Amino acid sequence: MTCARRTLTRTPYASLLIAAVALLGACQAPKKPLPVEVREGVASSQVRHDPDAVPAWMAEPLSWEKLQHIETWLATDGQSASREWQIEAELELNRGRAEFARRDLNALRAKGGAPDQSLTTRLSTARVGFVAVMSNIDATPGQRRRAEESVKACDNLLAEARRVNTAAATPQGMPIVARAAWGARAPILARLDKAQGPYRRITVHHSAEPNPVELDGTLKTSCEAVRQIQNAHMNGAKTQYGDIGYHFVIDPYGRVFEARKLEWQGAHASGDHNQQNIGICMIGNFEKEKPTSAMLDTLEKTIESLQAAHKIPRSEIYLHSEFRDTECPGEHMAAWVRRFRGIKDNTAKAQQSPEPASASKKQAGTTPAAAPKSSAKSSGKSTSKSAPKSGAKNSSGKPAPR
Repeated sequence: MTCARRTLTRTPYASLLIAAVALLGACQAPKKPLPVEVREGVASSQVRHDPDAVPAWMAEPLSWEKLQHIETWLATDGQSASREWQIEAELELNRGRAEFARRDLNALRAKGGAPDQSLTTRLSTARVGFVAVMSNIDATPGQRRRAEESVKACDNLLAEARRVNTAAATPQGMPIVARAAWGARAPILARLDKAQGPYRRITVHHSAEPNPVELDGTLKTSCEAVRQIQNAHMNGAKTQYGDIGYHFVIDPYGRVFEARKLEWQGAHASGDHNQQNIGICMIGNFEKEKPTSAMLDTLEKTIESLQAAHKIPRSEIYLHSEFRDTECPGEHMAAWVRRFRGIKDNTAKAQQSPEPASASKKQAGTTPAAAPKSSAKSSGKSTSKSAPKSGAKNSSGKPAPR
C-alpha cells in the first residue's frame, strides 16, 4: 500500500518532467555552424552543405590557389550561400590580394626596385572591395570593422608604393630639392592623368621663358625660376595644365628639382608622346647659349639613374624637337643629347658643344659655386654668354613650345 501511494505521488512529477524535456527538444534550434568571425584554423570536417555552412576555402592556408577557389565559389556555390558568408568571401579575397601586394612591395624595397602597375592595381582593387563591405547593410559589425582597418592598411601600402617608386627613380648620390622646398603649388588632380605602364623613354627640354628670372647662383632664385615654369604651365592662355609639365628640373648650378610626381603622366612631349615618358627640363635657352658643365654633369647622372630604375636604354633618350616642331631644347643641348645616346652629329654647333661626362670627365665647375652666374634682365636679354637664363626667347622671337 505504501509503495502504491509513492508511485501515485511521483507520477504527476515524472509526467511533468517528461513533458518539459519534450517541449525543450521541440523548441531547440538546430545546431549552427562556426561563427563567421572565426578566420583561421577551421577544420574541413566542419564544412557543411547548407547556406550557413563553412565554405571549404576557409580551411585552406593563404595562397593564390585559395583566392582562385574563393572567386570560383562566389560565382557558383556562393550564389546560394548566406549573405554573411558572401561578404566574408569578399573580405578574404581582398585580404589575400592586399597581403600578396605587401609581400611583393617588401621584396622590391629590399632589392631597390620599383613597383609596377600590377601591384598598385591589386591594392586599389582590394581597397574598393573593402569599401564595398563597409557600406553593405548585411555586413556584421565585425566585418565592417575589419573592412575599415583593411582600407587604412591599403592606403598605407599605396603611399609606400609611391614612395618606393619615387625613391627608385630619384637620381642617386645627389640631393633633390623637394616640391615643398621650392614652393610648388598644389596640383589640380582633375587635370592630371595617372601614369599608365612602366616608363620607357626620357625627353630633354629647356625652359626658354620669355621673361626669365635673374639667376645669381642662390637656391632662392632657382626656386623662383621653377615656380615661374609651373605658373606658366598652370595659367597658360591656351592650355592650363594640372601641374608643372616636367618630372624633373635642373638649374645651371647642378641642382635637381622635384617637379611633377612620377605617379602622374607628364605634359611635356605633345599628346600621346607623353605616355610612359619622363620629362627633364634644363633652366635656360640653349639655342643661344651653352649649358654649364655642372648642369650637364647632373643631367647625365639623372638620366643614368632613371635608366637604371626603369630599364630605359640610351636609344630612348629624346629631344623635345623629335616629337613636335620646336627648337627645344636648343641646338647646344641637342648636340649633347645626341652624343649621349650615340648618334653622330657633325654640325658646327655640335663640334663646339660640351661632351657627356662619360666621354670627358675633365669638366670644370661641377659645384654650384663654380657655375657662372646669370646676369639676365627682365627683358630676357643677356650680358653674359657663359650662364644660361631661365627663359629667353628662341631665335624665332617666340617662347619655345612646351
